[in-house]
Amino acid sequence: MSSAEKAMKILKLLSENPYEIGVTELSNKMGYAKSGIHKLLSSLSKGGLVQQRENKKYSLGIGVYLLGKSYEENVGIEKFCKPYLAKLRNITNENASFGMWISNNPVLVHREESNELVRVVGAIGGTRPIYASAIGKVLAAFQDEDIIRKKLMEEPITSFTPNTIVEPNKILEEYKKIRKQGYSVSSEEYAMETIGVGAPIKDHSGKVWAAISLGAPKMRTSKSKIDKYIYLVTQTAEMIKKDLAI
Repeated sequence: MSSAEKAMKILKLLSENPYEIGVTELSNKMGYAKSGIHKLLSSLSKGGLVQQRENKKYSLGIGVYLLGKSYEENVGIEKFCKPYLAKLRNITNENASFGMWISNNPVLVHREESNELVRVVGAIGGTRPIYASAIGKVLAAFQDEDIIRKKLMEEPITSFTPNTIVEPNKILEEYKKIRKQGYSVSSEEYAMETIGVGAPIKDHSGKVWAAISLGAPKMRTSKSKIDKYIYLVTQTAEMIKKDLAI
């Protein structure tokens, strides 16, 4: 492993809970001598990418925030996900969407729309129910269960259609199913005559940070098409993970 690869590994480890690590622990996790780890931390610290706390442990530094801010202002998540969604849309000619868990809710961040006159509609930037939409269900399924249980207890569960899952225990069972199979299907749960298929996008540690989905009018789907959509969204999600190497 090169010095650059070791430095990236350190930054990734510091981005995980508990978000601060000592030199000895880093050395043990990475399998390298403390002297070499300390030298890398010193270089990263000079660049503002890590900082040493009062307890002598290291955490990410302000430089990481500035890099992220620069990325968002000059590249942006929409530009990043657009090629993947456009490819999905072109293959299926159905809506391809990208969502993230923001402020404790699933939010639709970007969409490449179908060219068909009849298509599923929805506002970019809008939230999605955690128990009905494909993106909402798949993002919620991989959140901390205590957070989800609290939301189910405190927030109203609306029956959008006769197919909406409204019983908390059944919703939690649906999440277990999604985690096991690696994708979600929402069949006329959020709106009648619509079907969505979603897949989680994971980082190197297995944490879900985003999701993608395909949405289509029911009249254009079939069992074989839905199976194809499941394959496409799960493979695209895996491709994003590999391309980012996160």
